[in-house]
Amino acid sequence: MNRATRAIPALLILAALGAAGLDLAPPRPLVTTAETDPPAADPGIEEPAVLVNPGEPAASRILGVSPRVGLRVYSLTGELLQQIDVRDLIGVDTRSSVRLAAGNAAIAACVDTSGVLTFYRAGPGGAVEPITGSVRTGMVDATAIALHHAPDGPLIALVGGGKTIEGWRLTIDHDVRAQRVIQVVVPEPVVCLAASDERQTLYIGSAKGLHTLALTAGTHEPGIVAAIGVTPIRGVGAFDSGALGGHLLLATPDGLSLHAPGSFKRVGDVIRIDRTNGIDPVDPPGALATSDGAFGAAYPFGLLVAHDADNAPDRSNLKLIDLTPLAERARLGR
Repeated sequence: MNRATRAIPALLILAALGAAGLDLAPPRPLVTTAETDPPAADPGIEEPAVLVNPGEPAASRILGVSPRVGLRVYSLTGELLQQIDVRDLIGVDTRSSVRLAAGNAAIAACVDTSGVLTFYRAGPGGAVEPITGSVRTGMVDATAIALHHAPDGPLIALVGGGKTIEGWRLTIDHDVRAQRVIQVVVPEPVVCLAASDERQTLYIGSAKGLHTLALTAGTHEPGIVAAIGVTPIRGVGAFDSGALGGHLLLATPDGLSLHAPGSFKRVGDVIRIDRTNGIDPVDPPGALATSDGAFGAAYPFGLLVAHDADNAPDRSNLKLIDLTPLAERARLGR
């Protein structure tokens, strides 16, 4: 049997697998669609979030906070639209539909380094507007925040600082009222937080791995995610719906990794975001934010916003990335 003849069975197998609907091509790489500007405005760390406009997703906004500048508001093309001067901000998170006195609205919650929470809403025309009132948590070393809004449940702000996490039940109408409902000690200092509303779980990133915290009623005991190991976690994104529903996306010093629901097993290899469209690479990423759903033609399967923490200070900014290749990876399981 010559070389060409030996190749025939392999070709027949590949053809049969293709006919069965199995995609054998490797997952496509992540592509940076846009970046925020101006990149040199503040070399400090920016913590990102996506403020979703439910009525017009393509008009959603990217938020970024940093201690020296405050809250920045960007378009989905990276254009700087607003800058709100609130100093010492260290974290931000959003929810797309929260009941306010005037009806449902997309809101953002920010925390500063002294543990004070401030709130903002998506106003007419996409402008981000402050909400009257703030919450003083008393945490003098806050490092991260996550919002949790379970179906038919209250809105809870979870704040991490040192080895402590506090949960505050929020009522927002003409002002903000808060009641502390969770206070728990975790094994390692908190680096980042993300909450899954569907799974009612808080994911806690630290320099020594990932922990989980159940947000249902009862005793709150943190649990280590052994499948992740002791890898330092720089950022975490939790997907609740769509093609990536149930998956976790982690930012580590090695790059991005996608983890399957339940088992937390890594799906495929470490993911890198290379230089694309003339935009610098994100290698490795720092803080990140994810959002489910479609955001127009540029982001049909969702949006990833990553801070390129290790880039040169005058080029450090936020990168906006289409999640279609990640959805394909989840579908293929590799």
